[in-house]
Amino acid sequence: MEPPDLALLERIAGGEQDAMHCLYERFYPRLQRFLWSRLHGDRALVEDALQEIFLNIWRSAGSFRSQSSVATWIFQIAHHQASRSLHRQEASEKRDHPIIDEHSTMLLKAVSLEDAVIDRITLMNALRQLSDKHREVLELVFYYGFAPDEVANILAVAPGTVKSRISYARRALLQLLNETSVREMQP
Repeated sequence: MEPPDLALLERIAGGEQDAMHCLYERFYPRLQRFLWSRLHGDRALVEDALQEIFLNIWRSAGSFRSQSSVATWIFQIAHHQASRSLHRQEASEKRDHPIIDEHSTMLLKAVSLEDAVIDRITLMNALRQLSDKHREVLELVFYYGFAPDEVANILAVAPGTVKSRISYARRALLQLLNETSVREMQP
């Protein structure tokens, strides 16, 4: 049976490398997906951020105060690390998602893949048009399954702010998707 996150964190605070390895394996995939989105698919930035996050966990495990879940605390660290990484980049530099860029999207439509694939690409493109703060809230709630209160802790904002960002993001996303549908129907 896998030890609970809190027990692992306590063992890490005591300097147990095996506990750190176990926590690393448990959270690495989720953190990598989260950072991939936040850091615009920049593999080097994601890997650097992951190293910093786990180093931070190792160093500060003893300071965890159980005011939230371990997962919330770790994602809060990841959120701050992603923000620091983004701030280090030049503001004018835009990064495209390396897996699905405009050329890939056009190619997929030209080959007429299934509607589900096109819908997913359309959704991903619409999500990319949202501001970082709105996209991040949607991802944390709907993709990673955090409750709004946990998201508020991760982002260090009020729970009401999270709820209003979700509401705004949903409306904006719906509008973007409707605009895409209208453009596709025009000759």
